[in-house]
Amino acid sequence: MKRKLETLSIAATLFLAAAEAKDAPESPVAREVRDLRAVVERQAKQIDLLTQQVLKLSQIVAEKQGALPADPAPEPAAGAQAAEFAIPKAEAVPTARHHVVVKGETLTSIAKSYNIPLADLLKANKEVNPAKLQIGQSLTIPTAKTPEQPAEKKETP
Repeated sequence: MKRKLETLSIAATLFLAAAEAKDAPESPVAREVRDLRAVVERQAKQIDLLTQQVLKLSQIVAEKQGALPADPAPEPAAGAQAAEFAIPKAEAVPTARHHVVVKGETLTSIAKSYNIPLADLLKANKEVNPAKLQIGQSLTIPTAKTPEQPAEKKETP
């Protein structure tokens, strides 16, 4: 009889704890996960819409050029997720890199980290005052110049 009372007491405690958990406010982690899920769903819808617009624009451009694509890509379903889209491979295009300044960085340390001369970094960022570098400031990082092959020297006898 005593065991039955203990078992009933434990069961009642668990039942009350579960009921309180349902009524308790949502934990910050659960709320953040729910909010992130909503953001991802909105972004998936935006990607779907943009994909449809790109397809339409591609068809218009092809029509203007006089050659329709042989097999146009099908329009994605309304409920399609972002993971279902094939990501086209990008061609290598030399673009300027950017660096966001963090605490403790200087123009010299940034130039060293990208293995570029300080003068090149300053030339690419003419509007930047080296004495007033600020955290969060965005800098353009010039592409490193490839070393040119020196002309072969003719040895003299």
